Amino acid sequence: MCLAVKYGNVLIETINKMKEDYESLIALQSEYDKKVSNIYHDIETNYFNASAGFKKYKELQKVLRERRVIKHELAKIQRLHQSLSATQMESKISKIVKNVGRIDDENESYRDGWGIRVEEILV
Repeated sequence: MCLAVKYGNVLIETINKMKEDYESLIALQSEYDKKVSNIYHDIETNYFNASAGFKKYKELQKVLRERRVIKHELAKIQRLHQSLSATQMESKISKIVKNVGRIDDENESYRDGWGIRVEEILV
């Protein structure tokens, strides 16, 4: 495999992983929004003594802090995702990898029997 195809495949894998993480963070944020709503609902509909109220407060604080971490990470990945136009970038790289692969196949037939690979020369 030529270096250009190798690097192109790594870029595609990285973009796909970023998109997966982006989708996972969106789902996690939604999950945490539901957790916050459930705690609010519990506070709204129940009466708590000081001890139970403090425990509910600590539970809410923990969930809100975890949600904030998710939101901050999502904002960063979202910016990267939008800046790269990830779906378009993946499509472009895939086309380039196919073209380079075709060129590499043509070059391989030219160099058939030489037994020399670029990786060996670059070492």
